[in-house]
Amino acid sequence: MTVLELLKNASFYLNLDTEFAPYFDEASEETPNEETEKEWGKMLRAFNSLIKSIATERIPVTKEEEIVFDCKGEFLLSNLVEKFHSIQTITGYSGFVFASQTNDGKLKANYKGPATMKYSYVPADFSVEDEVGLFDGVINDLVYSYGIAYVYCEMSSLYDDSEMWKEKFEKAINDCMSGVVRERVMRVRRWLG
Repeated sequence: MTVLELLKNASFYLNLDTEFAPYFDEASEETPNEETEKEWGKMLRAFNSLIKSIATERIPVTKEEEIVFDCKGEFLLSNLVEKFHSIQTITGYSGFVFASQTNDGKLKANYKGPATMKYSYVPADFSVEDEVGLFDGVINDLVYSYGIAYVYCEMSSLYDDSEMWKEKFEKAINDCMSGVVRERVMRVRRWLG
């Protein structure tokens, strides 16, 4: 699903679908005014804020990368492809490598040489044309739509509406995540007979 489709769903829930119609219909000759453009930008920021929140607080987005610790046992985190959030695992030629993050943006380990690091990262901002392929399909479009509505209302200082959408979002994301957990612990069943 694209970001545009998710924003369209969220704007429908917020009764903003007619206001944002020029963004959804390419054949539309209507041009949005300055206020509508500002609100549309807020809607996209709400989506990106939601994605970052989910990735850092709920479902980590991970990447595995080859790194090299220098002769001091240090690795500069800014050299990673993605924006670093937290370490999952680091393995070197002799097994697991224990490293800690320093205040100056480095990893410090009692290890020198090449290693493989699996880490969680903060996703880059999406544009409206982008496909959303994060979280291994755990989250459905309803969760995204409720979440966008929640964050958009919070950004717009509509706190009562924000609370309502937050409740819907929390319930929907917990339902999605509980399904994932249930799949992992489901016991094997046998026929009795």
